[in-house]
Amino acid sequence: MAVFSPFGLPHVYNLFTHSNTLSTEYFKGDFVTCKNAPGWVTLYCTTQGVTAATEPVEYNGIVEVGDRVTDGSCVFTARDVVGELDVLKDLFTDTETSIADLQDGLQELREEVIQQAENQTVPVGTIQFMPSANAGADWLKCDGGFINEADYPELVQALGKLMPNGDKFSLLSSGEVPSQISNGVVYNGRLWVYSFSARKLYGIDLTGNGPVKAIPVTSTSTYFADFIAPSTAKPLALSIIPHHSGNKAKLFLAQFLNSGQDSALPKEYSWTDKFLVFDAEFSGDEQTLAVEPPFTTIMKEGDTRYEYRPSFKPTLYVPYIVSKMVSGVETYYCAIGDRYYTYGNSSPGALKWEDGGQAATLFNTSISTDESVFKNQRLCYDEKNMGELVSVYGYISGSTKYYSLYSCPSGLFATESRYTTISVTPRGSVCPLNVVGDTKVLATFDTNSFPWASIAEVKTGSIKPNLPLPSSAKVFVDAAAYLWGKDIFLIFVGTGIIFSRTLEAGSFGYLDTTSVLGTITQFGWLGYSQDEQSLYILGQDTSNRVKLAKITLNTNFDYATDGAWLPMIVSDGLPAYIKAKETE
Repeated sequence: MAVFSPFGLPHVYNLFTHSNTLSTEYFKGDFVTCKNAPGWVTLYCTTQGVTAATEPVEYNGIVEVGDRVTDGSCVFTARDVVGELDVLKDLFTDTETSIADLQDGLQELREEVIQQAENQTVPVGTIQFMPSANAGADWLKCDGGFINEADYPELVQALGKLMPNGDKFSLLSSGEVPSQISNGVVYNGRLWVYSFSARKLYGIDLTGNGPVKAIPVTSTSTYFADFIAPSTAKPLALSIIPHHSGNKAKLFLAQFLNSGQDSALPKEYSWTDKFLVFDAEFSGDEQTLAVEPPFTTIMKEGDTRYEYRPSFKPTLYVPYIVSKMVSGVETYYCAIGDRYYTYGNSSPGALKWEDGGQAATLFNTSISTDESVFKNQRLCYDEKNMGELVSVYGYISGSTKYYSLYSCPSGLFATESRYTTISVTPRGSVCPLNVVGDTKVLATFDTNSFPWASIAEVKTGSIKPNLPLPSSAKVFVDAAAYLWGKDIFLIFVGTGIIFSRTLEAGSFGYLDTTSVLGTITQFGWLGYSQDEQSLYILGQDTSNRVKLAKITLNTNFDYATDGAWLPMIVSDGLPAYIKAKETE
């Protein structure tokens, strides 16, 4: 039998003993004798260490099996090995005289000795080889598996809680893409990003091996020249949407220029001083890309007698575009602000248009926007949200607080009005988009404030985790995501990633990324490819260099860092086990 410390080397022992000497290192499993101990005593080392320079007087006081003596940093337990061997002798009668029977008896004695040793207090994290196929509920086989902290908190602490770390990141691009960039989009093996300063679309190879592809973007429309340099208030929104049939995609480039109402409908292009959108068929193989407006006019809804007009709100919306199949027709959606009515109430509105059509329709999204409780949210139709437009609405009636969740067009995350007691601390200004998870919606958050509303429960929260972030950490418009399938929120803040699975107090962690990306100060973006199990971080650093990094996520555990890996130990067919829990 061999005995291991959690991180040490093996020491093999047998039942032959030697005399305990002063200032000598002994390993767990050593058997020694001591001249000052009673004659029947054999000392069994249960804690590896070095004996003291002088012999402890406690050896004289041993009176029974199991008495312990601490000698320097070693711990010895009194054993009656001779008596135990007598037990072995009694096992063998005249009918057990063969060598095979003797080996069986020795094996039984080994197991008995092992069991006696294990009945002593063994620290969590101790690894032992055991011949038994069932070591008991307090022991786990060292098979390299992943354990959860909730099930084995002491063992996770002993092994060291897993943290995703920066050396798992690879830098895919640094400086090849010019400045003033849009968000990123993963499509056809590349990360695509538009540079306003260069008027080109850039495709960065996701393997890190191929060159960066640069595609000049042009248009016959004079309005294309009206795009402005992107900012937090007015970002450039790049959307690449694979067609529901066929191999190509539709690429959109959109931007809000100004807030306000368009009162000239249905005049052609009457809205272009406030909002621009251009599109093109796209495969990624183009040498140049010509984009044009996807529609020329905006029409009111056909089922209303009121003259609703679009009211564009850059402070509330980002003009990402998604597509849905409606009655077999590919239809595109973009949230822009309100349906404004001069003689009545306005309501949140969006544009929708069919592929190949010439007119967009202004329609009521049937959501509510909150400018009091969960104020300063940012909304959009977003593939990260399964294509939904999602808002959190809070209101106060008398002394009672309520919240609702709205989700358009499919209502995937909608809830009814719910009572809440939590006071929310929203941002002081708009910036990041809402992040929708499986059970919660994160809204109007900052680096040390994370308000949320629950989809699954009647509950809200507003958590301040007080993580040790650098002073340069900041949130960006679209640098957060929920990893579907891994159940964790990730928020890139320029210097690293804040992560949490539950958004509850105590669940937050931080991963520094400055060793790979430096400090990202502008246009930070975070994306997640569930198919590729990869995370992408894009942004512009303090030197205005555009950088892209990739982390490939391990499929065997979630990145909420709530567990640890068991060691993998194999030795001559004898299984190794690790003490996982204190014996009750």
